[in-house]
Amino acid sequence: MNGNGVNVRPEDVKKLASALQTYERQVMQAGKDFQKALESASWNDPQKARFASKFSDFQKKINGFVANDSKPMIKYLNEYARRASEMRGMRP
Repeated sequence: MNGNGVNVRPEDVKKLASALQTYERQVMQAGKDFQKALESASWNDPQKARFASKFSDFQKKINGFVANDSKPMIKYLNEYARRASEMRGMRP
């Protein structure tokens, strides 16, 4: 750790934020792709309806994670990287 308390590479924190954004996009796209596959499946009985309902509930949880957890984490990481970069620039 240096004298101003910054022991982080801001570039690495930005990479983490970017990786989380990529994860978020991939998860959301996978959910859409699965929903399309489910809708087009040749499966028409009460079991499909129950399964589709369970998947819908699951997808709502994923959407909640993205909205309530993932996006704030990405914002936090980007802000932390910005502040760390500023702190590193203040070295004596």
